[in-house]
Amino acid sequence: MRHVQVDPARQGGGLGGKLLAAVDQVAREELKLDALTLKVRSGTGADAFYRRHGFTEVGRLPRAVRMADDDYRDDIIMWRELF
Repeated sequence: MRHVQVDPARQGGGLGGKLLAAVDQVAREELKLDALTLKVRSGTGADAFYRRHGFTEVGRLPRAVRMADDDYRDDIIMWRELF
């Protein structure tokens, strides 16, 4: 599993937290991973969601995501240990 997300129309109802808990369980128990890493685009609020779930920003690529001719967003790299 590489990419997961909640449909924007269904956000705000707790599905993201449930999805993340399921990802954690698979990562720990089945894949035996020590950590999770992910990237989010700045300006979406997703980084705040992941911070609330224990992720830390470990890097940022400024203006790496072009949304429109005059709209560039940072690519935020986040990390959380699973043990």
